[in-house]
Formats: sequence, C-alpha cells, structure tokens
Amino acid sequence: MPRLSEAQLADRANGMGSTDVVEVCDLAPWQGAGPWRVWNDKLGIVKPEPPTPEQEWGHTQELVIGAWYIANVDHAPLQSHLSTFHPSNPFLWATLDMIGPDRIVEVKNVGGFMCRAWDPTDPDGVPHYVRAQVQIGMACACRSECHVVASLAGRPPELWTVRYDAALADMLIKRGLDFWSSVQAHRADPGCSGEPAIDASDACREYLRHKYPKDERLMLEPDLSTMLRLGEIGRERALLAERVKADTARIKEVDSHLLTAIGPHKGYECDEFKMTWKADKNGVRRSRFTPRGGSDE
Repeated sequence: MPRLSEAQLADRANGMGSTDVVEVCDLAPWQGAGPWRVWNDKLGIVKPEPPTPEQEWGHTQELVIGAWYIANVDHAPLQSHLSTFHPSNPFLWATLDMIGPDRIVEVKNVGGFMCRAWDPTDPDGVPHYVRAQVQIGMACACRSECHVVASLAGRPPELWTVRYDAALADMLIKRGLDFWSSVQAHRADPGCSGEPAIDASDACREYLRHKYPKDERLMLEPDLSTMLRLGEIGRERALLAERVKADTARIKEVDSHLLTAIGPHKGYECDEFKMTWKADKNGVRRSRFTPRGGSDE
C-alpha cells in the first residue's frame, strides 16, 4: 500500500523484497513474473517501467481498504512507509502496509480475474503467493500474525488471519538467499554459473539476447557430446513445429536451450535441422529454426 520512494526503488537492486522471493519460488500469478524477471531486474538488464494507470488506481483503492481496516478492526496498527529488513539477513526486506505491536497487515485490491484464487468462506482462503509474501513480512517484522484484508472485485473488504509458519518462512528465505548469492556471484563474474533454469519465459530470451548481443562468430561446430545433445533438442523442436499452437510454451523453452548452446555464434546446423540467430537491421538478434525438408519457424 505505501508508495515506494525514489531511494527505496534504487535500493531494490541491493537485495530481495518479499514479492521478489515469491517470484523466485514461481508462486507469482501475474503476467511476466518468475525467476528470470527478477534476475534481469537485479542485474539491471531491464529497466523498471513506471506504474500503469491501472496500477496507480489499484494503489488508490488500497488506501481506501486500509482506511476501512483502521475504522473497523480493533487494535489498528500504525501505518508504515518504510521497508522492514530481516533481523539476520540484511539482503531481505518487506515493504509493509501496516504494522503494530502484535501483527502486520497486508492490504490487497483484487481484480475480478484474480478472485478465483481467494475464498472468503474459508478462514485459510488466501492464495499461496499471498501466504508466502506475508510469511516474509512477518519474519522481517518479528511478528507472529498477519491480517490480510482484501477487496475482491470491488466488493466490501474481507479479512483473513495468517499465522507465522517458521518452517515455511525459513524455506522461502533460503530460496531467496540462494538466488541472491547467484546474483552477487554473477555480478562479480558474468561467466559463472548460477543462472535460473532455462524456461519458456520472454525474460529468459531477453537475458540471452543481453548475454550474446551479437552473432560475432561463425556457425557453431560443437564437440561430439554437444552435437548429440543438440540433435536430441532439435528433433524435439522439429516435432513441436508440427503442432505449434498446442506447444508454444515448450517451443520457447526448447529454443532457449538451443540459443544457450549457440551463444555468440551465428547458428548451428546438422542433417536434421538448422537454427540461426542473427542480428536484424536494428541490431536485435532473431532466431529461426528450419527442419531439414520443412519450412522456417
């Protein structure tokens, strides 16, 4: 609910917020979320975009929901506009909507499409991504309880109580710490391992373009073991091309595996397929997969 200051926004690159951890754990349901989006954000590969009018309106609605909570719930906490850092892991923080002596409060304005993940009839009816987010918040604030107050599709607010789960919080924090350690290692040595697993996300492809911005070498001529692995991936890609509408996500993932192997080369070809990755007139590398005897994809 509190707006982040310019300083807070700048500090986001220096650690992991609770929503970052949710994304790293693949729990975030919003479009474009996932480990690769966080990875690109922390490395400065993709610059943060300004909030959309819809996001600004959602923030305004959260202020109204927060005011409802203060007016209708006993022991109303003080509103916080500061990021709260974990007591023993300074890389980790949560920006809390409200905080009081015995609890934190998380305020949500939930759109119609996202409402299906919430159940007002169940005392435990908050989505997994919210439960994970508030566990980080409680760990940072050293509180044992969180009130989640949410308006679902514009209806009057509902209230859920989430208790602190030390085992869950510890698991989430460990995942966040491992990810942050990989980010720091990559900053020190961009050639080291530790990147997120290859997947079908656009953020993964964006990272590969950043890592290999130019096709500065001739076609890839791999060793035998790499050739066999590429042949196996390429054969799957050729089969997927025949049912592209059903398997678009898997095609993107397989393409990312091929592009990872191709790296700075112009492409790779063998008896069964050809994959090129060349810069267009704007200097942006574009991939093209061609099964031998088939059409370009």
